[in-house]
Amino acid sequence: MSMIVSGGIRIFFKLEGERGPFLFLHHGLFGSHRDWYEWGFVKGLAREFRLVIPDARGHGRSDKPLSPAGYSLSAFASDIIELLNALEIRNVHFLGYSLGALAGFELLTRYPGRVRGAALGGEAPLVTKEGAEFWADLATKLQDGSLGDAVHSLNERNVLACSGTDFSEDPINEAAPVLLQAMQQWDLHEQNNIRVRPPLTLFSGADDSAAQRIENARRRISHARLISIPGTTTAEAVREGGQLLKELLNVFRSPQRGERREAAGSGQGKADQEMNEITAAAEEEGQEQVDQSPDTGAAESGEEHREEAEHSDGEEEDKQTMAEAQSAAREEQPLPGNENGASDFDPPDAEPGTSAEAASDGEATDADLAGDRVSAQSVQNDNEHEDGESSELDPDLEQENREAESRNEE
Repeated sequence: MSMIVSGGIRIFFKLEGERGPFLFLHHGLFGSHRDWYEWGFVKGLAREFRLVIPDARGHGRSDKPLSPAGYSLSAFASDIIELLNALEIRNVHFLGYSLGALAGFELLTRYPGRVRGAALGGEAPLVTKEGAEFWADLATKLQDGSLGDAVHSLNERNVLACSGTDFSEDPINEAAPVLLQAMQQWDLHEQNNIRVRPPLTLFSGADDSAAQRIENARRRISHARLISIPGTTTAEAVREGGQLLKELLNVFRSPQRGERREAAGSGQGKADQEMNEITAAAEEEGQEQVDQSPDTGAAESGEEHREEAEHSDGEEEDKQTMAEAQSAAREEQPLPGNENGASDFDPPDAEPGTSAEAASDGEATDADLAGDRVSAQSVQNDNEHEDGESSELDPDLEQENREAESRNEE
């Protein structure tokens, strides 16, 4: 027999299903794990979920404390957590009916991280003044009669689906009055706009008295949604399964808000990781360049200077070779001339148009005519003549000049 111990109380449970998310089934007041089998929920849910099905404390095969302190709402929630911890289950979907709805809402508020989503029905999940008065009235009926009479009152309220159960031999007969006494002492949920983190769905039959109480609770709980099964009571809808089971399957199959946030965070986390990896790679590459810069940079700079120097030397050699070739060509061929003795060749260093102007004026010098073939002595004589410094003439040449001048006069 599968048991765990929670706060000194042994809790019985069963497991069903071999794959899928975990789904916790919590029965109602005076019920047991057997109810889920009888209603067909185990068969309908175990195909897609791994089911955890306990007997709540005071019910079924679990221990039954005989003190009201043993039935606080926090004790019911703690039993669920202890069972999940023992099974090493991180979080579950939760389906609670009647008493299970109250225990489930306590679980949502105390341990929201352990619940992926919840569906609660059969009774409003909030402890109200009206509820406390009903539990007190039920306890009085139980004292005056049998548990069967109390169960009949629960059926009139449409919160108990086990109307055919025979409680005459059930050990709950001894624990039931203590449980009802404890329920009258539960703290009321008096605030409005109650917020719970896990997604919450409430369900009820449209034709029972619990429907309005559940609708009132939905209005007080932020973002809670409601499934209303038309033409039936909640107890009948649970016993028959059918439409209610189909609706609940859709609830648990749908991505929950927490799961969507987790998926989005995972996606963003992956994108951030990829961006961090790219940034880290860029920084690493930049660091490698910085680390190599003292030596590599200097080597590259020196190499560039050497290449520039070699390129300059090459250009100088090319210019010198070209000049020598041009000089040799000029020495081998006479310069072409015109009728006035002016040259048609413009030396490389001459200003554009200079030789043309000299030819038109008829004032070409010996340097212009001889170009680069003139000797250093001729250039020197020309410079001295331009400066007004006359050279010493030969006597015979002077005589010839005088005779020529006399003939011209005659």
